[in-house]
Amino acid sequence: LNFKVDQSVLIPRPETETLVDAALEFLHSGNFENPKILEIGAGSGCISISIADKIGCCIDSIDTNPDSLKIAEENSALNNSSSKVNFKLLDIFIDIEDFSGYDLVISNPPYIAKDELESLEPEVKDFEPINALTDNGDGLKFYRRIFELAKNTKGRSVLILEIGDGKRKAIEELLNSCDISNYGFYRDLLNIDRVVRAEI
Repeated sequence: LNFKVDQSVLIPRPETETLVDAALEFLHSGNFENPKILEIGAGSGCISISIADKIGCCIDSIDTNPDSLKIAEENSALNNSSSKVNFKLLDIFIDIEDFSGYDLVISNPPYIAKDELESLEPEVKDFEPINALTDNGDGLKFYRRIFELAKNTKGRSVLILEIGDGKRKAIEELLNSCDISNYGFYRDLLNIDRVVRAEI
């Protein structure tokens, strides 16, 4: 698939294909007629559009950046997924109370800690949006909120989330502190733990 990018969105990377593959594996393994999916952090739209290209579904893809959503909508039209993916200007810290009604929640959230920014390659920190890279804290803010919303959800909640290099231990500790015990990890092409799948 072809995607347009500019400085308002992350550049799609091979590591994120692991997230898409994990989501498709889950969706293909279930008896979903038309699964309802929530993506947190639309960016260029590449994740939702790639999933919609492979399976019948209905996706709400949210972001807090209007410029990102404009690019995502262009990419959706370019790849003929506009009938499956709805892009919305929403903030999970303000506008979302739980994940009721969704069969799957996916995200590649900002996971780089503030004190790790300076060590990033120039092509990343100088050209990609800082708010898509870091939460300006310890890199776990979005995971805490996502796990909280999942715990608030009545019924089953399935999460598939990208994580940063070397962050598996921190994510496991956070999951355990939230009393979430049903989880596993997927490794990317470099054999690095890249995606966590959790069921609540």
